[in-house]
Amino acid sequence: MNNVLKKMMLFPGFRTNRRIVVIESDDWGSIRMPSIWAQENLKKNGVTFDESPFLKFDSLESSKDIKLLINMLYGIRDKNDNPAKITMNFIMTNPNFKKILDTDFLEYHYEPFYHTYNRYDETSNTLNTIFDGMRFGVFQPQFHGREHLNVARWIDALKTNKPFIRFAFDNEIFDLSKSNIPKSSFMDNLHFRNCKEYQKQQESLLDGLELFESVFKFKSKSFIAPRYTWAKELNKFLYDNGIAYFQGNWFQNAPYFSKKGVKTKSILHYTGQQNKLGQIYLVRNSHFEPAQINSYDWQKKIIFDAKLAFSVGKPLIISTHRINFIGSLDSSNRDRNLQLFENIISSLINHWPEIEFLSSDQLGDFILSST
Repeated sequence: MNNVLKKMMLFPGFRTNRRIVVIESDDWGSIRMPSIWAQENLKKNGVTFDESPFLKFDSLESSKDIKLLINMLYGIRDKNDNPAKITMNFIMTNPNFKKILDTDFLEYHYEPFYHTYNRYDETSNTLNTIFDGMRFGVFQPQFHGREHLNVARWIDALKTNKPFIRFAFDNEIFDLSKSNIPKSSFMDNLHFRNCKEYQKQQESLLDGLELFESVFKFKSKSFIAPRYTWAKELNKFLYDNGIAYFQGNWFQNAPYFSKKGVKTKSILHYTGQQNKLGQIYLVRNSHFEPAQINSYDWQKKIIFDAKLAFSVGKPLIISTHRINFIGSLDSSNRDRNLQLFENIISSLINHWPEIEFLSSDQLGDFILSST
């Protein structure tokens, strides 16, 4: 998107004189690449990671990863002496590979993400460390989905024994996106092929939201759909279950039924936009993804995005993913990106000392109170 078009898209909707910075980070809790052992096993069998940073770097967050992130965020202060804060968007479950195998792929089973934590030594205390970050005011969990997986499509692929999908399963991996394996991704868990799959989505979302509340002891007010993909007809169900705000990109990928089957349309959103139910959209207008693109001047880009956003009275909403802060597969990935992010956030404060850090739900509350 060119800069003129981006500025035009920033104009509609909510405006404020406050210099608000929101950091939204996705994929916490998801297993993705479970271990170095699994990674090495894939390499031995011809899977390359040159175009797949998620297979190269992304894994369950360890207690050490979380502690280092807490220390970095807590040391940066806004004008109100509040620390930098990340909205941690959680995937609440992972596939229970053993139980699925026991059914010969006839049934899907899942385990809560904290059970997955408990299966690995380096992550066994991760949830307690996340709670520490919440007490320090640097983490605010929000809901990203029950799983980051299109269950129906994945199970069908396992039943038909498609090349490499069973091999990935045996290594407790459910998606090989951007590898050299020619297949579609399974990451868009709210896409569907028929009415039955669409109807199951409400069950999945309700399970996930209830699990979120049982873990974190509060209801999630916001939701970020994996791959920005969800049918607009789900809005009412989400509203009835406490979702007041949608995190997202400029465009929602919205599946819908047509005479020629299920199709997908793009729906444009802007920050402060409200739908018929009064739910508010929060649109990400900057990105920090050095684990995916390391040959990029992220500091220059985010400073530019902040100038653009603040010039038209918009909050700066930075999108990032857990992959940038994870070190169990490659500690240099985590250490390099933590330092870079600290430099960027400190630079933002140097440019705009009046900056305030808010979480996504806090921004939504502020917009709602301003309407």
